[in-house]
Amino acid sequence: MSGSTQSRCDELPRFAFIKDLEDYLYLTFTIRRLLLVALVVLSVVPGTIYYGWAASAKWDFAALYVSILYLTLWTQSRFIIRFARAVIGTSILGWKYRPTPYSTPEITNLAKRMGVFGKAKVYVTSNPWIDGPFTNALNCAVYLPANWLEAFPKSEVLATVGHEFGHVTQRRRFSLEALLAAGLVLGFTYLLALHSVPLIYEVAEVSLSLLLLGVVSWRGEFRADMEGARSTGPEGLISVLELLRTKINRDDGSETHPPLHKRIERLEVLLNEDLDGFANKRDQGGDRDV
Repeated sequence: MSGSTQSRCDELPRFAFIKDLEDYLYLTFTIRRLLLVALVVLSVVPGTIYYGWAASAKWDFAALYVSILYLTLWTQSRFIIRFARAVIGTSILGWKYRPTPYSTPEITNLAKRMGVFGKAKVYVTSNPWIDGPFTNALNCAVYLPANWLEAFPKSEVLATVGHEFGHVTQRRRFSLEALLAAGLVLGFTYLLALHSVPLIYEVAEVSLSLLLLGVVSWRGEFRADMEGARSTGPEGLISVLELLRTKINRDDGSETHPPLHKRIERLEVLLNEDLDGFANKRDQGGDRDV
């Protein structure tokens, strides 16, 4: 190894914190959410009194605002790219991966119990752009990646389908919450537009939309977990989520899905309730025997 190469290698650890900082800002959902909150707050105050400031104060505010805006765009880039890739991969590039219907007696019985029989249909796809199960909100079709069926036993596949069926049963409530969120954004933007400049209220509109998207989507995921677990039992879904948790570096959630550990904690409450109910029934049965 040459001296210059050795010198460069020795200097690398000094700059390792830069890579760590980049990963932290780029990947952490908490940071992304806080930046969106900062943009909304700055858009309201002091954004609404921007007109009355002196020129120097306007420049200072603009520098701070634009800096946070660019940092937000940077941290949101991965979510935007992944979303665009998923849409393009499933709708445009995925035409040659024709999904095949998938049904078992257990899935049929589950669909009947959850009231989605004849409404929701399950398909298996080998499309490499699809890396996890999802439900098409328009036609209530549930898609399972082929490798998902290979990776999990039938009980856990059934629990996954139960979660997706939960999205179908809760579709109306999800739509109402999404419409409510959209109404709040429009009302907020209208009021802000009366007191601020176009750039500020447009940035605030997008920022608040992303924040409310997370709220509505997280609530939908939690409800789908509980709906499915009440029909299949929470054990299977807990097992699936725990396995997924071991495969990720961070578990702080995303713009569309809550952290896995929070989902597991909620399901464990349901599991404990089932165990308590079983114990009560056993005790009551024992008393009758006596």
